[in-house]
Amino acid sequence: FASPLSLCINKDRFVDFLGWIRETIKKMDEGGKSLVYTFLWLIWYRKNQGVFQNHKLECHQVLVKMFQNMPKENIQDGEAGIQQTKNVFWKEPTYGRYKINFDTSVSKNGGTWIVFISRDKEGHVLASTTKLLDFVLEPREVEAYAFRWEICLAVELLFENVIFETDCLQQVKQSILKEKNGHALFHGIVYDCQRTIHRTSSLCFIKRQGNRIAHSLASLSFCYFDKCWIQEVPYKVDQIISSNVISA
Repeated sequence: FASPLSLCINKDRFVDFLGWIRETIKKMDEGGKSLVYTFLWLIWYRKNQGVFQNHKLECHQVLVKMFQNMPKENIQDGEAGIQQTKNVFWKEPTYGRYKINFDTSVSKNGGTWIVFISRDKEGHVLASTTKLLDFVLEPREVEAYAFRWEICLAVELLFENVIFETDCLQQVKQSILKEKNGHALFHGIVYDCQRTIHRTSSLCFIKRQGNRIAHSLASLSFCYFDKCWIQEVPYKVDQIISSNVISA
C-alpha cells in the first residue's frame, strides 16, 4: 500500500496492525518514533472521546492536538516557528498556556467576518480561521459573538489555559466579563460566553499593535470566506508574524 511516510515494509513479516507498528518503528529514528507514539495516543484519545464523552473529533482537531503534544524538535523551522525580534508587540503566553487573538472586519458591501489565530509559548501558529457571518449584528454584538465563536473553537480544538486577546473597546471587554443580566441579544451572547469559557481561560484587552496579526487576517478575510488553516496562516499574514512577537 502507499505510505504517506514513504515507508517500505515487508508485508509477509506481519499479519496485523501491531505487527505493522513493530516493523515500522524499526526503520525510524527517535524523532520518527515520537511521531508514531503521539499518533497512537491520539487514536486512543479519539476513541475514548467518542465512547465516553460522545464527542466525535474531526481530522483537523486530531492534527492540532498532535501538534500540541509533538516534541518541539520534531517541528521544522519555517513550517511552524517564527523568529523573535526586539521591536515587537505580541507577548508570548507563559508555559502551558495558549493565546488566541481575534478580530472582526466589515466590508463595504455589508459582509461581516470574524477571525482568530492561536499560538503557543514559542509563537508557533497552531490554527487560524476566518468566518463569514450570514446575519447582521450591531458592533458590540459582533465583538461579543466573535468572542463566543473563539471560545467554541477553543473547546472544539481541545485548547485549555487560553488567553483570549482582542483590540475591541475596553468597555466591551468589561461587558463580556461582568454583565450577566438583560434581555437584549448582546446580553444573551455575553451569558453564553461566561457559561462556555473554560475556568482556566481569560479575556484580555490589547492595543491594535499587539493584535496586528489578527487585524491583518481580518483585512484579508473577504478573500477566504469560511476557512481553517492548521499550523499556518495565509502567506501575506505570515510575512509580518516574525516582527510581532516579544518574549514573556
